[in-house]
Amino acid sequence: MRQSDESGFSIIELILLLVIVGIIGFVGWFVYNSNKKTNETLNNTNQAQSEPAKSTKATKKTTSPPATQQSLVIKEWQVSIKLTAPIISATYHLVGNTAWLSTAQLDKDPACIKYYSADRPSFAGIVRYSSSEQVHVLDNPKDGDNPMTAAQAAQLEPKGYKQIGNYVYYNEQGNGQPCSSETVEQQNAFVTAFGTLSAE
Repeated sequence: MRQSDESGFSIIELILLLVIVGIIGFVGWFVYNSNKKTNETLNNTNQAQSEPAKSTKATKKTTSPPATQQSLVIKEWQVSIKLTAPIISATYHLVGNTAWLSTAQLDKDPACIKYYSADRPSFAGIVRYSSSEQVHVLDNPKDGDNPMTAAQAAQLEPKGYKQIGNYVYYNEQGNGQPCSSETVEQQNAFVTAFGTLSAE
């Protein structure tokens, strides 16, 4: 009988080698993808932790003036107020027709936070009405509310209402009491700032 001198791989050995290489390739790809996804998740988590918290509510917007800016612009309404030292870091949260005004100090003060809610995230704000919209003015506490248009209120109470174009803005000061002793100066500064309200 004659023996074969042929050397090399048989078909079965070749298929087995391809299967092993395929398995090794798949495991390598799987490990690479897992590491890549893990790194992306960690990067996103680190970014989220290093950035300030952002509200997820659609009705809430916050804008803060740059450090050198001496006024706060309410972009959505195209109006601005001048800021003084106690409120130089003022921000606003737009909820419905009210721009609620605050500062970082007020937002961290537990005495203030307990009075805040989703629809009233501060104790000071600016409410915007159309000039023909009905408002209630308490011009004499004995007589009670006096309904009138916002434009009429701006003429009757120029310290509390201010007309700019087709809109009338009202100085909302909550219950009139500061939430802590440190905020008295800031509350007074917000009242003063309302007097500087002007078109942008």
